[in-house]
Formats: sequence, structure tokens, C-alpha cells
Amino acid sequence: MKKRKNKRAFSKKKTSQRRARQIRLLLAVVLIAFLGAAGYLLYLYLKIEDRFSQRLWNIPSRFYSDTTLLQPGKSLGVQYVSEKLSRLGYRALETTPKHAGEYHVTTNRIDVVLRGSLRQGSTEPVPISIFFQGSTLRSLVHSTTQKQLHHLELEPEEITQSVGSEGERRYPVSLRSLSRYVIPAVLAAEDRHFYQHHGIDLRSMARALIVNARYGSIQQGGSTITQQLVKNVFLSHEKSLSRKIAEAIMALMIELRYSKDAILELYLNEIYFGQKGTLSLNGIREAAAFYFGKDPADLSLAESALIAGLIKAPNTFSPFTALEQCRERRNSVLRQMFECGFISEREMTEASERDIVLAQPGIVRNRAPYFTDYVYHQVKALFPVDALSQMGMSFYTTLDLDMQAAAEQSLNQELQRIEERCRTTRSTVPHQRLQAAVLIVEPHSGAIRAMVGGRSYAESQFNRITQAKRQPGSAFKPFVVASALDRFTPASLLSNRQRSYRINGQQWTPHNYEPIDAESITVRTMLSRSVNLAAIDLALRYGLPQIVETARLFGFTTPLYPYPSLAIGASDVIPLELAYAYTVFANGGILHEPTVIKKVLDQQGREVKVHHPTVRRVLSPEKAFIMNSLLRSVVTDGTARSLRDFGIMFPVAGKTGTTNDGRDAWFIGYTPELLCLVWVGYDDARPTPLTGASAAVPLWAQVMKAVAHRLSGSWYQKPEGIEEVVICTESGSRSCQNCSNQQREFFLSGTTPPHYCHVHCR
Repeated sequence: MKKRKNKRAFSKKKTSQRRARQIRLLLAVVLIAFLGAAGYLLYLYLKIEDRFSQRLWNIPSRFYSDTTLLQPGKSLGVQYVSEKLSRLGYRALETTPKHAGEYHVTTNRIDVVLRGSLRQGSTEPVPISIFFQGSTLRSLVHSTTQKQLHHLELEPEEITQSVGSEGERRYPVSLRSLSRYVIPAVLAAEDRHFYQHHGIDLRSMARALIVNARYGSIQQGGSTITQQLVKNVFLSHEKSLSRKIAEAIMALMIELRYSKDAILELYLNEIYFGQKGTLSLNGIREAAAFYFGKDPADLSLAESALIAGLIKAPNTFSPFTALEQCRERRNSVLRQMFECGFISEREMTEASERDIVLAQPGIVRNRAPYFTDYVYHQVKALFPVDALSQMGMSFYTTLDLDMQAAAEQSLNQELQRIEERCRTTRSTVPHQRLQAAVLIVEPHSGAIRAMVGGRSYAESQFNRITQAKRQPGSAFKPFVVASALDRFTPASLLSNRQRSYRINGQQWTPHNYEPIDAESITVRTMLSRSVNLAAIDLALRYGLPQIVETARLFGFTTPLYPYPSLAIGASDVIPLELAYAYTVFANGGILHEPTVIKKVLDQQGREVKVHHPTVRRVLSPEKAFIMNSLLRSVVTDGTARSLRDFGIMFPVAGKTGTTNDGRDAWFIGYTPELLCLVWVGYDDARPTPLTGASAAVPLWAQVMKAVAHRLSGSWYQKPEGIEEVVICTESGSRSCQNCSNQQREFFLSGTTPPHYCHVHCR
């Protein structure tokens, strides 16, 4: 009996111990589960905090062209201005425009509502009437005040973006900058109870389950805007229970942590709205600009409903590829807005009947690849590389897209003409094709207006303007003359006799490209007819080391050797530096460093201070005037006189250049407003049958004829320190009535010839 009691007591004790262990185990499991859940919740919370405490998105920097100046009296017709507005994303209407980004064209008039811009300091739209008379812009009138305007700037065009590896176009905006229809449209389409729920809408989930069960497929989604934001920012698009749980938990956390307006603003800047080429459109601003060419603040009711309808399936409902489906989806959103009480029935009906008028769907591409490569190189010296693809900066450049287009088109047409005319220049191998390069510069500012570094950027990214080193040939002679103007005048006589020179133990015997009988010629004749022997004589008499020193002042950085061959351009130079050296003549003796950036704004529209290129005086105004006169003779009487045959009637100064065996063909020509450099040749410096006159001059003429409306046709005024004397070109002295070859010549004060011609005046 006692044994039985002991056995029961032992069994009871054992059971009690087992239950205690089970309870402890259960408590441990519960504790572990609690700690695990708490840890998981903490992980999700920290993930949210970490993501929201950093920059949410990488905002690409944008690069813009220069503005387009409209001014009464300019040769700008209706077609030019209307095409420009279309490229800027303005919408052509059949009636008078009322909103920013719209315009209406009649025979001799364009009415447009210009957008404001941060760059110009005001975001207010400006209604303008532009009147034309034939191909001339007659007047500019403010449509509201009827005030006559002296000039007007059309906003710059985007030329490229510095997009990161994500390939996303996005530019965040605040809720305050949206049209009053955008938020109601998005809420009606995606989450009508957004301001009532706490991140999860059980009613919408239940409704979606019922509808989807009825149709046997997914017809509606039950995700709230907050859940969609979580999915896009934090989670993958994998369809699993664990992801749904994480999505719901994080949505609740975000709702507890942030205000409804903050969540909605993040959502509207995050959501995907479709594709533009290879780039994805993210955010309401990109959608408004791409589909309608508008800022989000200017979207109409119908446009807001269309964009809100895209969120569900942007590519399925794209108005560019599925117009009818897009229209049905837009009208569905309008009905939902009416059901929610956001709009009246009349507003719904009127908006549903509106046609879908879209902006031009131009694909984002690099509009001037050689130029933008050069700009990138300059910008990277000012800002960290990551900043270009992350900080949403705006770079306003000096690029003139009309000049760029003229340069690109002319270059390719002229190369085709050369290849048709001269079969030996043809090649089907990309890296062996004949090449050319064009640079257009404003001498008075140093601004690069156009840059074409080769015939095809797709075939070769090598920029022959900035990266090549080529012999300039006779195009270097002006710098020999400019160096020597302290001791020589345009009337100074130079020897045209042939002689040989010993250079590094080798004999070198130069010759003229074309025979000239005279034993001596003036400096002016030497330059206009590009006489090699006389140029070498001038260099030797003045001093080769001094010429090298002066060339450095003009901005040449490549090695220049003090040999006689320097005088005829046998040392390599960089084409960009050659062009800017010529701007010294065109700009009254002042050299501006190359300028490509006019203004930089940060993401908030604040101006960012950047280094301004240096400016320095290289020549006196008087010497620059004499050089302009000498180089004008090249065009009127010398190697570039064929410009007249190509239709160039405005005054031009410049210099041709041809190296041995036609390896390089040059022409650098300028007016007071623009300088244009042209080079033609092969990358491997193969011989060609071309010269500066036969290859570079025609291309220069074609480019400049296309931009001739930008030129005033004026010429340089003579400064006070210049004297004029009629000379005899045979003797270089003052002429008399017996001199048969007389010429009016310019001299620095105090350097005029003291005597009359000893050949004819006895």
C-alpha cells in the first residue's frame, strides 16, 4: 500500500515536472517568437528610417542648350519659331492659347503662352503675340498689357541628362505645385479612402477579393497608396505571403511615422508612369512633361485623369500606343472622381468628351555628343562625379542648337560631296573614313556655340576638336606676323628666294605651294597668298624663340620647336587652341578661355557659383586691327577668295592651311560676331588630294550661310592709333603717280614708310 502511494506520488511529481518543462518551453517559444517579431519589426522600422533619412532618389543632372533670342528685325519666320516651340514641348492649338505651354499659329502671327523658368527668375506664364512680315520677325507684344517688347528669350532645350545606372528620369515636386485636379484623380483611381485609413484599407481589400473572385482573375488591387509606396521603395514585386505581410506592417509603420501629405508626395514622385526610350519615367512631373509638355501645375481635369489612369498599367494604357484603351481608362477615372464627389457630373461629361492632345514624344538623346562630352569633362573638374547623376543639378550651356544642326548637316553633306568628286578619298571601313571637324565660337565671350568632333559619334567618340593634335600648316602664319608687328609692318618686304636649312643634321629645302615670280613681297601678300618662303624669312629675321614665346600667349600648349619649319605650321597644335588663338584677332586683342557653362542651378533652383574662365589681353587693339585687315585680304584677294563663289557676301577674315601631301586641310574664318574653324583629313594622317581652299573653305561657307542671319554684316572700326598710307606694293614705300601697283595700307602710329618708292618715284 505504501509502495503504491509512493508510486502515485512519484508519477504525479513527474507529470508536474513535465508540465513545468512544457510551460517553460512554451514560454521560451513565445519569448523567442516575441523577440523575433520585435526584432523583425525593429528591422523593418530601421529600414524605413534609414531609407527616408537618406536621399530617396538619384536625380539626374540635366544639360540645356542656350536660350533662343527673338528680336524684331531678325530673319526668323513663322515656321522657324513654330518648330522651335514644338521642340520645346509646346502644344499647337486651333484656338487662342490660355495655358502655359500652348501656342496658336496663323499666317503672319503666333500667339503663345510662355512658361516661366527658375533660370529666368520667374515661374509665371507670359502670354505673347509674335508678328511676322515674310521671313522677318516684325514685333513682339505682351498679349495682356499690349506692351511692345525689344526682345524675348525662348527657354533652352534639354540636350542630355547625366542618368545613373538605374536609368530613371525623375524630378520631385511638392503637392503645392500640382494642378487642383491631380490629387483627386489619383485618389479616385488608386485609393479613395487614403485620408481615412491607417495604411491598410480592409474595405478595398474585401471589395477586390469579391470582384476578382467573380471574374476568376485579378481585376482590382486592394493595395493602398501607402502599400504601393512600400512595394516600390522597399520591397520586390514578388507575389508571396511574406512580402504581403511585410508590406502591410511597413505601411502601418509609415502611417504612424509620417503625415498623409508627406506620404502622398513621396508616392507621386516615386510612381512609374511609362518609358521614354530606354529611360523610365518616374514621378508626376516627368509624366506631365512627357505626355502633355506641361508642368504638373498646368494639367487640366482630363489630363490629370489620364495620368492617374496610367498608374495601373502605364505601358498598357499608353496614349502613344493604345489611344482607345487610354481614353477608356481616362473616362473610367473621371467616373470614379464623380462617384467620390470630387467633380460634378457636368465636369465629368465635358472632360470625357475632350480629345487627347499629346506633346511630341521625342526620345531623349544626346543632341550634341561631342559638345556634351567636352562639357562633362569641364563639369567633372568642378563637381564630384556622383553629383552629376544624383543631385538633380541643371547646367545651362552655351550651345546653340541651330548652329549645331547647321554644322552637323553641312559637315556630312560636304564630306559626301568630296567623296563623290574624289574617289580616292572613299572608304567603307569606319576608322579609315575621311573625317572633318567644325567649331563655332563667339570671340567676344569665348562661348562655344557649336562643336562637331567628327562625321559620326556612333563610329568614333574621338573628338577631333579637343583631342586631336594636327599640324596647322599655313594657318599658323598669322601668329608669326602678329609676333613681328613691333618691327615689321604690312608693307615690309620679305625675301621669296629659295634656300636650304640644316635641322638636326638634316637638310630641309622648303618651297611655295604655288610659284611666285617676285624675289620679294610684302607681309600682306605673303599672308594673303600663303607664301611659305617669305613666311620663313620673316620668322628668321624676327626670331624663332620670340615667336614660340608669343604663341604661348595666344594659348598654344603643345610643344613648339624653334625651327624654321615652325613658320609654316610644322608643329602639332590642338584645333580648339588654334581656334581660340584666332579669337584674339577677332576680339580686339583679348583672349577668352573656352566657355561652355553659362549658369548652374541646384535642385531647388538656387544658383551655384562656378569658376569663370579667365580673360587676358594678348595684342593691342591696334595690332589686332592690322591683323584683321591682313586676314581680310586672304578672303578678298588670296587663298580663300572662292568664298564669294559659295555665296558668302558678308565681310570675313581668315586663313587657309594645308600640310604636306594634303594631310590636313584648314580654314579658320571669322566675323565680329562668330568664328568658325574647319578641319578635313584622315585620323591616321594619310595623304589626300585636298587643300584648305578645296575642302575646308566650301564646308565653312556652307556652315556660315546657314547661320548668316545671326551676323550684322558690320566690320571692325579703325582705332585711333592707326595711320593710313598709300604704298607701292613692289617697294613697300609710299607710292607716287608712277607706281602701277598701289595699295592703301594700315600702319601703327609712327611706323609709316618715311620715303617714297625708290623704284618708280625718281
